[in-house]
Amino acid sequence: MKTESAISIKVGQRIKDLRKKRGLTQEKLADLAGIDAKHLQLMESSRDSTSPRIDTINYICTAFGLTITEFFMSDAFDNLSEEVNTLKSEKSNSGLLKAKSIKAGREKILEDNLSYAIYDENPVTRGHILIIPKRNFASYFNALPEEKQSLWEMVEKVKEFLDREFKPDGYNIGINDGETAGQVIPILELHVIPRYKNDTRNPKGGVRGVIPEKQKY
Repeated sequence: MKTESAISIKVGQRIKDLRKKRGLTQEKLADLAGIDAKHLQLMESSRDSTSPRIDTINYICTAFGLTITEFFMSDAFDNLSEEVNTLKSEKSNSGLLKAKSIKAGREKILEDNLSYAIYDENPVTRGHILIIPKRNFASYFNALPEEKQSLWEMVEKVKEFLDREFKPDGYNIGINDGETAGQVIPILELHVIPRYKNDTRNPKGGVRGVIPEKQKY
């Protein structure tokens, strides 16, 4: 019987086979693909009975150096052609892939081996900078310890740069983590926003302004 669980089982097995052929651990593949290791474990164990997301498969294919078509070129999918075609036709999060590509291609102000800093294209104030990890993931809470260290070391370097170039009077530093918190594209971005005297009528409350009626207290 062709079900969502059938395609999930075959996708999980295909990932597992490819991973083992390349001598990768689940943790290493998850890291390369920029996905959560627990989610990968569920996919491979077939405990995730829902239809797999095309975005997730895209990330895994990128880590393997394969196209989606090459991924599904396996005898295991011969009896699931309808399900495969449906899955392949799903709208992937091209906005995420495009945004990540555009951001990575823009001029970097600062960079280390795990993160980089660029100007925000829609700055709140002069010198508004984004610090972005090089690995693809959405939530700060999915960052590896060394990535968190890199991000906060980059904050210090960005402050030095902004102090020198823009001489602000203060800073707001923050992350929109999750759609409910205002995250538009699922890429972790740490905002460093320089603040200047009189850039707003009353700055009291600062980041509390994410809920306007709670800003003033």
